Amino acid sequence: MTGHQSPLIFYSSGKISRLPDLILIGFLLLVGVWIAIRASTLPQYDWNWSLLLKFLVIDKNGTKEPGLLAKGLGMTLRVGFWTILVSFVCGAPIGAFAARSKSFASFVIQLYINIIRNTPPLVFLFVIYFFAGQILPVTSINNFVHSLPQPVPDCVKYVFASPDQMDRMLSALIALGMYQGAYIAEIVRAGIESVPRGQWDAALALGFPHWRALVAVILPQAARLMIPPLTGQATTTIKDSALVAMISLPDLTFQSLEAMAVSQLTFEIWIVCALLYLLLGLACAFVGKKLEKRYASFEY
Repeated sequence: MTGHQSPLIFYSSGKISRLPDLILIGFLLLVGVWIAIRASTLPQYDWNWSLLLKFLVIDKNGTKEPGLLAKGLGMTLRVGFWTILVSFVCGAPIGAFAARSKSFASFVIQLYINIIRNTPPLVFLFVIYFFAGQILPVTSINNFVHSLPQPVPDCVKYVFASPDQMDRMLSALIALGMYQGAYIAEIVRAGIESVPRGQWDAALALGFPHWRALVAVILPQAARLMIPPLTGQATTTIKDSALVAMISLPDLTFQSLEAMAVSQLTFEIWIVCALLYLLLGLACAFVGKKLEKRYASFEY
């Protein structure tokens, strides 16, 4: 496959053998049928997909309200959005500063990155939750939010977190933001350093200051290479947000556990939970693909 040709276009052009693909598709279909048959005949398990609907939408006196899984999905979206924002704000400047830098600050940055990359995210989350949770001014933040005129407190509740979840939300954002920020820093650093040195020299020769050369000349070229790994990191952030269930933040995983305990619907709950995470990941991939097409024209 040459250039930036789509795999679908390459496949349809007939340049590869179709027979191995047909064999693979047939094998996967047989495996899927076998799994479906085995699942439908599980002993002592009564499949009940209709009961699952009440965990998605609740009908109260003719009014539709979100169920446990829908509320959990909303919390996952909030955690994922704010974590991606915090990790990018934290990691992108660090990566840009570390690129082509041999200063002591660069050594500190590499130390931070290596500590993060060699620490399990769940352990790091617990460290931040039990330590930062004790020193964060959560009460002062809640009082400040409630002192603001309406509808600001209600907006904060639905966009960020309710007062009783503020300490867990802040701990989750700090932990996951710092953790994912380390990986984003490496992606940004590698992307900037992949741009040939001659691009820097040309921009500086035109009289651009260093920061303007970085923003106007280097980053547009580096973005073409950074977008695919950044898209993957955003997807990883969404998946890693499931860890916040361990600190009782009611995200999709936490609410799935609650729904399973109430209904005893083990397989139905977790199949739907997995599909919802899959949809979030596909949404990240879709946005990333659009950005790739936008920056595909930037060449050296």
